[in-house]
Amino acid sequence: MHTQEHVLDQEVASFLPPRRFPRFALDVAVTIHCRTGELLPGRALDISERGMAVTIPVQVPVGEVVALEFEMPLERISVAAIVRNRKRFRYGLEFIQPNIAEEEIKRNLSLLGAIGDWKIQS
Repeated sequence: MHTQEHVLDQEVASFLPPRRFPRFALDVAVTIHCRTGELLPGRALDISERGMAVTIPVQVPVGEVVALEFEMPLERISVAAIVRNRKRFRYGLEFIQPNIAEEEIKRNLSLLGAIGDWKIQS
């Protein structure tokens, strides 16, 4: 069942230009290392070469730099990111460039694209 908010989000998305980097569904645990030293549990929703969407059960300020650790099909990824946006408990994180894990992420995304319908439209 779609909520009215979800339907509106889809309508708005239909007017936006396509994303530069395709997103892939990813449902894995993410450990978020905050600047304060606090470790937060999170859950990945999707990932691209340049960032990912995660759910985090507590508030993290937009603009905060965090370190992320998560498993992908081929390897464990550790990468720094900046919190770009937040909608309730869903956060948009952009990987900080240069990204030392970029090649590992690309390799894993290639695998996801090759083995099935993991790509998210938009």
